[in-house]
Amino acid sequence: MISAEQKLQIEQYLIEKKIPLDILIEVEDHFLNQIENFVLNENVSFNIAFDKVKNLWKDDLKTDKYYNGREVAVFVKKISEKKINKILLESVLFTVSVGLAIYFFSLIATKEVFTEIITYLAFIFLGLPGLHYLLNIKIFNLAKNYKSTKLNVFQNGNLLILIAGLIIVTSASSISITAGFIYDFYNNVSARGFSYFLILMCVTWFYSFGFLFQIAFIKSAKKIKAFINL
Repeated sequence: MISAEQKLQIEQYLIEKKIPLDILIEVEDHFLNQIENFVLNENVSFNIAFDKVKNLWKDDLKTDKYYNGREVAVFVKKISEKKINKILLESVLFTVSVGLAIYFFSLIATKEVFTEIITYLAFIFLGLPGLHYLLNIKIFNLAKNYKSTKLNVFQNGNLLILIAGLIIVTSASSISITAGFIYDFYNNVSARGFSYFLILMCVTWFYSFGFLFQIAFIKSAKKIKAFINL
């Protein structure tokens, strides 16, 4: 049976490898099971079993670099990329859905109604991440207490929202004008709206990507509250 002190030793070793806590919890379970198997099956001490498991994980725990130059364990990079690509796909599908919904709406609405509704929806869309942040502010503040260790791979999603939000707020006064140009483009009245449509889709994708990051952060952080003794 592995003692509390030995378990803490395993956790500290994994934390030194700069593994986000959500992944660390899963890896720790693997370490515990593998160490116990060595102790029971080969009748060796904890330290010897621990060294054997370290050797098994040697290649996965080698460090690699993200695009920003930050070092990370190889297997963490693979897991992070897989999770991020999933959110990337979801945000693309959402953006395409928004584009199609706006298109079909333009077919049944007058330009005045279309412009007014799209403007309202844009501001609602802009406010959702802020509302989500306020409702979960205690969990978001956890990151401040764990600056040396990331809670999960989604921790920087708020920065994406802030950048996209600033873009939207900066152009807020022209949202209704933009909606009008897009309406004209959809109805083959003017080709000028195509550029506005592309801008709308890019901002929608970037903003939804950040919002989905934010949601994933909260979902993951709630699962590790017990691990960090909250």
